[in-house]
Amino acid sequence: MNFTVTFNANGGSTPTPSKTVTYNSNYGDLPTPTRAGYTFIGWFTAASGGSQVTKDTKVTITANQTLYAQWKPFTYTVKYNANGGTGATADSVHSYDSEKALTKNGFTKKYYTFTGWNTKPDGSGNPYADEAKVKNLTAENGKVITLYAQWKRTVSTKTTLDSHGSYTLCNVKISGAAAPCRVILAAYKGNKLLSAETRAYSSGDESFAVSGDFDTVKVMVWNGLSGMEPISEVEVVKK
Repeated sequence: MNFTVTFNANGGSTPTPSKTVTYNSNYGDLPTPTRAGYTFIGWFTAASGGSQVTKDTKVTITANQTLYAQWKPFTYTVKYNANGGTGATADSVHSYDSEKALTKNGFTKKYYTFTGWNTKPDGSGNPYADEAKVKNLTAENGKVITLYAQWKRTVSTKTTLDSHGSYTLCNVKISGAAAPCRVILAAYKGNKLLSAETRAYSSGDESFAVSGDFDTVKVMVWNGLSGMEPISEVEVVKK
């Protein structure tokens, strides 16, 4: 007796929709279905659970039958890069088609605020919020996804210019900084540097007296008294 076996890909696709089998013979060759993000486990008599049927399984059915593909979702790992910060953030393992939160950020960076994650160190990739619920960051089994911490400087300056005839008083209001650090003010005429002054910062505001025919000043705060790490954006003030 012959029967028709229909193959239900159960979310995937199969190259062969059905085949004819003979009672008391083996099922013989069975199609290999595919599904993005999943590993094919085998053909079963139910969409979930049931008994597995292989090419060597003896045909004992007495009516037409449907076999169901069963699947195991791919897993991938998300690693977290401090991107200049310090501390630790544990890797997270994710399954395809399942939503899961990213690990809470454990990194810190002096003079910076954490703003989220990105697939690129410079923030030009895909952004994700801290503890964002994500799904299907990749369809590649076992792949490692690296997310980079994104940082925003917390130190800022606000400079006003007060002309006093032969010189200009540049009053620099500094927010978010703590000693030891340095304030640098440079005066320019066009692209030509005319003068620059570096001053150790302890607290409060700073005032710089600048003389000469300048048209622009640039102000920046640097970490430490001798280091080379900027901790503020460059403020550009036109005269």
